[in-house]
Amino acid sequence: MTAKDDLLLGNEYPYDASDAWWNCKHDAIPHESEWAWRAARGIMNDLQDRSGIKNELNVSEDIRIEIVTAMVEIILEAAKEEEGRYDRRD
Repeated sequence: MTAKDDLLLGNEYPYDASDAWWNCKHDAIPHESEWAWRAARGIMNDLQDRSGIKNELNVSEDIRIEIVTAMVEIILEAAKEEEGRYDRRD
């Protein structure tokens, strides 16, 4: 599977979706179009496809949300740092 596939599938089947969503109610997904959320969900999709870890990721809704939220915060912080590096090069 490619990174692009993980991004697409991660957004189509978001790891951090509510239990109600997973039980076929399919409400709107929070932050669906925000790039950092898509990136975090893509990473989670990749991890869920790996033997040895995918079973460990079967956790409660609140923990799924915590995991993805933490990843988003890290991704955004890294983006800020990277942006700062480019600003300093000018």
